[in-house]
Amino acid sequence: MKDERTATQQGFSGRGESPSVPLLRRAIVYALAIVVAASLVMSFPATNVFASDPPKKKADHGAKKPASGGHGEAKKPASGGHGEKKGGEKRYRKKRPLKKPSPVPGAHDITNEAVNAVGSDTKVTNASFDGQLGEVPPIDAVLVIDSSGSMQRTDPNRLRIQAAKLFVRFLGEKDRVAVFEFDKDARQLLDFTEVKAETAPEIERVIDQISEKGGFTNLSAPVIAAHAMLAEKGRTNATRAVVLLSDGQMDPHPENGLPEDLVKKLFESDLAEYKNSQMRLYSLAMSEEADRVLLSDMSKATESLSWYAQDVNTIHMKFSDLFLALKKPQVTPLDGGGFEIDSSIREATFYISRTSPEQTVSLVSPKGETFTHIEFPLGSKWYRGELFDIVTLVKPAPGPWGVRGVEQPEGYATLLTDLQVQVRWPKTNFKVGETVVFFARLVADGKPFQESGLKDITFYQYKVLNTRSGKSIAAGAMVDNGNDGDQVAGDGIFAAQVKLEEEGEYRALVGVTSPTFTRQQQLPFSVSKGAVDLVLKKGDEFAGTKDKFVLSIGSEAVKLKDLEVRLIAEKEGGKTLAYKVDTLDSKNGVYEFAPEKLGTGTFKITGRMKAKDKDKHDVTNVSEPIEYVAHAPTKGKSGHAEPGAEGHEEAADAHEGATEGAEEVTGEDVVEEGAEGESAASSFGMNDIIGIVGVVLSLAWSGGLIFYVKKKLDFGKGLPQREKKYARPPALASDIDMLKEKASSTRRKVTPEDLTTFELVKDVFGNTPDETTAPAQAPEGEEAAAETEA
Repeated sequence: MKDERTATQQGFSGRGESPSVPLLRRAIVYALAIVVAASLVMSFPATNVFASDPPKKKADHGAKKPASGGHGEAKKPASGGHGEKKGGEKRYRKKRPLKKPSPVPGAHDITNEAVNAVGSDTKVTNASFDGQLGEVPPIDAVLVIDSSGSMQRTDPNRLRIQAAKLFVRFLGEKDRVAVFEFDKDARQLLDFTEVKAETAPEIERVIDQISEKGGFTNLSAPVIAAHAMLAEKGRTNATRAVVLLSDGQMDPHPENGLPEDLVKKLFESDLAEYKNSQMRLYSLAMSEEADRVLLSDMSKATESLSWYAQDVNTIHMKFSDLFLALKKPQVTPLDGGGFEIDSSIREATFYISRTSPEQTVSLVSPKGETFTHIEFPLGSKWYRGELFDIVTLVKPAPGPWGVRGVEQPEGYATLLTDLQVQVRWPKTNFKVGETVVFFARLVADGKPFQESGLKDITFYQYKVLNTRSGKSIAAGAMVDNGNDGDQVAGDGIFAAQVKLEEEGEYRALVGVTSPTFTRQQQLPFSVSKGAVDLVLKKGDEFAGTKDKFVLSIGSEAVKLKDLEVRLIAEKEGGKTLAYKVDTLDSKNGVYEFAPEKLGTGTFKITGRMKAKDKDKHDVTNVSEPIEYVAHAPTKGKSGHAEPGAEGHEEAADAHEGATEGAEEVTGEDVVEEGAEGESAASSFGMNDIIGIVGVVLSLAWSGGLIFYVKKKLDFGKGLPQREKKYARPPALASDIDMLKEKASSTRRKVTPEDLTTFELVKDVFGNTPDETTAPAQAPEGEEAAAETEA
């Protein structure tokens, strides 16, 4: 049996060796296998398919080549900063440390800020002021308030209702207001009603009826309903505005359609009708659950503003900014704990914000009289909200009015007066990096106010505040000297210019002060990168820098999932390619791209971002296009490529195919472009053939290498292997037969039954025992002993 166990062990190993044969050979083979696998991966071209690339469009470029310079030229540069990643960069290129850019790159590479500033493109005169900034037109406002069930969670104290009432109290007797509520549908609660003392209670009663029990949130329904009302009943001489407040996202009832379909219709038709009808859609996103990106884009589509309140406690401040944007009133700031009122003011409305409902505001007149919401002058109006007070005084006493009961009070006083400061502010939505130039003048009874005695003691000043942080980002004096944006010296129109370098919501305070009066306008505006913005940064020949495209993604878009940024280049008469871009600052969404990768020719360049929102819906945005003319570099004496007027054919040919890292955009399809660039076929070309051949050669080389290593290292010699079938050794088989024979010789005498059985199996043993051949019977004693021995 010992021999049998030995044979079994030998049969298991297959070679007579122990399973603990050196592992070094195995480690070497595994390492080689990894190298082979890596080589196969590297030989495969990377492919990335974009399902929503913009369709290829034929554009009329007509760009002319400059007389000199190897750098490209851009036509109609888009405003707004951007950055892009250098697509197709070779892997063996040495990495250089990337300098972190300013989080808000400029929109233009300008040398004369006044010429390129927004607002400097038209001539500003007293006549143009008279035409553009006459009497502020009345307002037709449609309040559209979200009544979905989520409001019970985001606004349990119904503060949005009080904020809407605050907005109504800011309006004047020539203004009108209508009210809608919406959830899955929009419902009209109040038709257009003039805002007067006798109608104010009814308007507030209707606003109180807005519920928070609805299901679903259809942002499309109220937009359409409000537009229909304004189109039918809105006054042509009024500012027609819709004010939309929501705490949610586009979540319609299934019978109304899919969210993405309704959003698409909004921007393709519904909001286009607003713009064509010169109506405005202001939006207020309340709570972190609101779709801030969608609401902001809806407002921008109508050239209006959008505000965001992280919680409902600040929503009344947003309604206050809304009033400033719509009405552009004359105001005096709440400065040093009070308001300065002069003798020309016929009526003043004080707005004072509080931090808690328990605080009690007191007004102290210049005569020392103290007024509260319980006791105030006859003929005045006092409304106390949950977190604010609004007080209207007719013919207030001139002098300083103090505010008590609130630490560091915030607010302002709107003024009804014939002495006014008029401000020409170009627009409400700006892009990061833009420079804005604005103008102001003082008028009395509608005529320029130019009292010679007050000229030297009257000062025009401005300040730009971030409305969320309260931080001042710019401040200074306005001038009337023909410099710094001012167009004509000494004409009584003062100017200043500010470069806007950070995203956010802002308020520009433009005012005039003198020893006897203060006048101010507060102008809300926003600065954003947009979903995606693109700008060309021109190179400097003396500094040795080259052109580059800088692409920026808006702060809200950066937060989306699966963000993908590409530069789309449509060549005149050629293909449209999607290029990867280099990340400069992923946190702030800044990328860049080197134009030399485009090759030569005239291109229409756009930036594109793709991502998914919270509901995993695709979000795609593209920037405004830039036309760019790229020229091949020339060779200097040293043989290196240098900028020049003529260029060389060799360099031109090299650049013509510089599409490494790009993918062709053909409608909804993208085909990978390789090193040959535009010479490649649109669906299956030389690059694909080269790739397949490379894979086949790699496989053949890998197989040969493994075979060689196996043979040299005797691969598998020491590895445990199991035999398919156990083969009995001849010596062991002989021993077993001998034991059988010995046992048979000592057994009992053969019986007839045994003979019958052996006859049936004779083919197995080869012979049949019989009486003559059977062994002799042993004596009984011997037989018993033999059986015992056996």
